Amino acid sequence: MEWADEKMLEDHWSPDVVVGFAKRQELFDPKLIPSTTTLYNWIDSGIMRTKNMNLLEKLSRKPRQKKRSAKENKRILGTSIDERPEEVESRDHFGHWEIDTVIGKKLKGTKSY
Repeated sequence: MEWADEKMLEDHWSPDVVVGFAKRQELFDPKLIPSTTTLYNWIDSGIMRTKNMNLLEKLSRKPRQKKRSAKENKRILGTSIDERPEEVESRDHFGHWEIDTVIGKKLKGTKSY
């Protein structure tokens, strides 16, 4: 951990470079070399002398924005057809008529009007 701190603070190496270099050069027993994620977690939790402000790459990253929930953008379409007034059901007034305006798919050999 001290070696990793030294490389990150003095030589300005990223945690990924520190882990990769240690593995390629076989500087330590492979069981002792932490993963890059573990190294970042140690930095975030304050176990190491290296802080986030010492890592140039981490400072330049933009924090993730919270995802919006689907309910925020859901359209309000008005009242339900089940909640329509009684006068609509009688169809006595002009404008309360219902018709089917959908034209179906044309099939071979059939006429569509």
